[in-house]
Amino acid sequence: MSATYTSTYTVVDIENVLRKFKTDLTMIVESTRAIDIHSAQDIAADILTLAKDGYLKDVDITLIHNGSEVRATRYSVTQQGGDLMAGRPGGVTWPYLQGASLRIVIRYTAAWEALTDQYRRSVRQRLKRSWTTSYDDLSHSALLASGDRNFTSNAYGMTRKDYSQ
Repeated sequence: MSATYTSTYTVVDIENVLRKFKTDLTMIVESTRAIDIHSAQDIAADILTLAKDGYLKDVDITLIHNGSEVRATRYSVTQQGGDLMAGRPGGVTWPYLQGASLRIVIRYTAAWEALTDQYRRSVRQRLKRSWTTSYDDLSHSALLASGDRNFTSNAYGMTRKDYSQ
């Protein structure tokens, strides 16, 4: 006798999870005032596009002030979201620091890396922003891990790992 376990998700599940991500991003942007809300909406739309296409591995958001990381959070995609305890967005009201900036880095899945250059260009044309390559250290070694949350809908999910001083 054998048993098979399959977990699945739909585009609606991706949209549900990314709606929670967008809520967090909006809270970060509104509290830090480091970028405008319209830019945040474009960023969220691009991330949703990449997620729906299966090209989103994770998103790293970092608040930088005077060259130092102050806060950060990483949202990592999982396709075993059904195994996670679902959480709600929130807890990301970051400080307003005059002159601070937000660094938002997207990392892609192996499926993205396997695409031809021509197909990657066609995906990029559907995005609202021009994303450039980042070689920044995303280990957040100067910060302490300070908690996490999970956003899930069926088997699709994002784990959020928070870092602070």
